[in-house]
Amino acid sequence: MDYRTPSTPCVVYAVNHRLIGLDPSSGALRWELLLHSTGLDLSFVMNGTSLFVAGNGSTVYRINAVDGSIRWKTDTGTKGLADITLAGPLVIFGRRGTVAAVSAETGTVAWVHHEDRYKDRCPINVSGPPKH
Repeated sequence: MDYRTPSTPCVVYAVNHRLIGLDPSSGALRWELLLHSTGLDLSFVMNGTSLFVAGNGSTVYRINAVDGSIRWKTDTGTKGLADITLAGPLVIFGRRGTVAAVSAETGTVAWVHHEDRYKDRCPINVSGPPKH
């Protein structure tokens, strides 16, 4: 195995509404993508060549991590900085008292849960089935 070969297709970071993809071997710029968000922060998680992104706006994105192209975007109808994680075929994110799930493949909303009592950032974690 060549340990110089990266396990991820790109090094990605977020700054000022932008996602920036760098070559993991050289640090050279591969792509830059401006996402419209109501704030400066973006939360994202990578799985293979897919990058799932949520920001302060109401849109969740699936980005091709190799070239920066948008595969899908879904308006969730909620606002606020989101935490985001993956759970099997779903992208789970939480923002301002709302936790929602969308299909990782299509971006279709699977379910939404609202807690009107909470309006702050919602950290998200997903546990798997119990191990016996």
